[in-house]
Order: sequence, then C-alpha cells, then structure tokens
Amino acid sequence: MRALIKTQVLRAIKIFGLMLGKSGKKLDELARRIEIHTFMAEIHKWRIIGLEPGDIQIGRGVKFGKGVKIRADKGAQIRIADDVFLRDFTDIYVTSGGNLSIGRSAVLGVRCLVRCRKLIEIGDEVSIGPDCKIIDHVHSLSLKGMTPNVYWSKPIKIGTGVGLFSNVFVGMGSEIGEFSKVSLNTVIKGPVPPSCFVGGDPVKVLFSRGKDQAG
Repeated sequence: MRALIKTQVLRAIKIFGLMLGKSGKKLDELARRIEIHTFMAEIHKWRIIGLEPGDIQIGRGVKFGKGVKIRADKGAQIRIADDVFLRDFTDIYVTSGGNLSIGRSAVLGVRCLVRCRKLIEIGDEVSIGPDCKIIDHVHSLSLKGMTPNVYWSKPIKIGTGVGLFSNVFVGMGSEIGEFSKVSLNTVIKGPVPPSCFVGGDPVKVLFSRGKDQAG
C-alpha cells in the first residue's frame, strides 16, 4: 500500500511540475518532502516539524516508534543517518543555530529526550537506553536568579559504539570516548575516556578495557 501511494504521489508531482515549468532538481526536492509527509499521514505515529526546507534530513531505513517528535526551529539543522531507530516517545528539539547529528545504526531508547542549542554529535552504532537525557545547555544564572531566554551552551560529542544504560544524563561540554559504556543513573558533565565503563555522580571510571574488547 505504501509503495503504491508513493508511486502515485511521485507521478502526480512530475505531471503537475512539468505543467508549471519546474526544473528537475526542484521536482526531486518537492517529491522527497511530500513523500515524507505522505509517510507521516499514513502511519499516524510520529511527526516532524520543520520551519525551513532542509532543516531536517533523514537517511534510508530509519525506524520510528510511536509518539516520536522531531522539531527544528528556523536556522536549526538535524541530520539522521541511515538505519537509525528512534524508539517510542523519543523527543528531539533543536533551536535556531543548533546542529544535531545522529550516526548510522544508532538507537535512541524509549522516552529519550534531546535538546540542542549549539552542537550535539551522536556517533555511529551508539545505543542509548530508556529515559536518557542529552542537553547541551543550561539557563544563565546569577545571584539575582535565572535570566529568562539566556542560556550557556557547550557542544556534546558521543563517540562511535558508545552505550548509555537507562536514565543517564549527558550535560553540556560532555565528550564520551568511543566504545565506552555508561552505567544507569549516571550524570556525565565532562570528558569520558574511550573504551571504559563509567558510573556514578560524580562519574568514576569503574574499569577500562582495550578497544578490541569493546562492544
């Protein structure tokens, strides 16, 4: 059914596009965007909100659970590579000027929350457990209290093959080295070496291992 709908949509785009004198490149872009929205209307499980063409790019074979939300303000960028799996109720929001990339074959668990104002890079084959939060900013604070609509932000980088267990918090300025694993309920607020197992708050290296043992 979905293949038939897709074929009919693409055929209609080409016919009406040629009638309107649209170029081949513009037709291809229009077809891609309408195909995405057709898919959304078909499954009624997830939604994408982009206020500017090109804000959100989705690779091939990406899977979505129910209730997934992906939002991008004008001037934001979201890049989701091939074969990513966003499980039920994953919630992603990138504000203007922010840049989020999710690498090939990454998995974001149930109820994961991602908030990006500057830069978040999630590497290939990263596995993120349920209820994790990845946030690259905090409100600006002073002795007078919180300053509305003013934030401090630093990039977050999660390396290839990293695994986060349930309910991990990854804060601004964090960089998790490739193949490292993070225990449940851990708070990450800085660098984590590659190929190790960490946990706690403050975070501690529980043991290290060679790259050939990672996985």
